Amino acid sequence: MARQQTRPVPHTGQTERGNTRDLKVERVGKVTIYKRGASYYLYYRQNGRTERPKVEGNLLAAKTTAANVAAALAEERPSPLSFQRTEPSSFVAGYLDFIEHVQGLAWRSIDRYRAALDRFVDFCNSVPITAIDHVGQIQVEDFVRCSTSSAC
Repeated sequence: MARQQTRPVPHTGQTERGNTRDLKVERVGKVTIYKRGASYYLYYRQNGRTERPKVEGNLLAAKTTAANVAAALAEERPSPLSFQRTEPSSFVAGYLDFIEHVQGLAWRSIDRYRAALDRFVDFCNSVPITAIDHVGQIQVEDFVRCSTSSAC
């Protein structure tokens, strides 16, 4: 008598308690949408790294975000979800390098930019601003107030 083959039980996405766990919902290009609990996650590979960002919202928001990420991956651009924070000092150094080597501004203009941007970096160090994306309208108003008065 031939031995019966046993197949593993397929992954249903349900735990023993009935909760949803890692349930594949849909695939958009190279991006897979997973549902874990009540939240949606995306799965894709970018630059040899696995990315699994959480998407805020419902399935429609996850599909829209997945389409944007898939389009960026197809065009070999960075994913809109792979945002890297930049410190004010490195941002200023990069900008000064840009105006010197790309725009080719005169030395006196670069020195004026450097003086103003050094004051901005000093302001960011005195007020705990660790990333350039934390600079908002309130911080700009504080910087203007600080640079026009002698007390900072």
